[in-house]
Amino acid sequence: GIKKCEESLLESYSERYDNLVRDGEIALTGIEPGTFGYDELRKMVARLRNYKDAYLLFIRDYNAPFTNNLAERDLRPCKTRQKISGCFRTWRGISDFVKIMSVFSTWKKQQADLFTKIKEKFIEPHSTFNIPSGQ
Repeated sequence: GIKKCEESLLESYSERYDNLVRDGEIALTGIEPGTFGYDELRKMVARLRNYKDAYLLFIRDYNAPFTNNLAERDLRPCKTRQKISGCFRTWRGISDFVKIMSVFSTWKKQQADLFTKIKEKFIEPHSTFNIPSGQ
């Protein structure tokens, strides 16, 4: 399939992006500093200008994810656990939970059968599975 955007189309999108950022910068000149929301808008426009390559990466490289949903999904179990119990009781508990979830998340991304992996690593006697200890 197609691996990347045509150069002429990429240039067109890049130019349009620059114009939109410029429009944002111009719009900011009409807002008085200190006005409610001004600082947030200024920072957003600066991020759009400074990180253009990162924002447009998915157009240049079709292997790049379009969103950060995968990262957000990886964090969701931690937030859910925190909401259900109100907090983690110890730093050790947080550390252990994150390590276990990291292993499970990796197995899911590898499309491994979780039951089989758990059996192999934790139940079968020849297992040499190690979760590194964190300090």
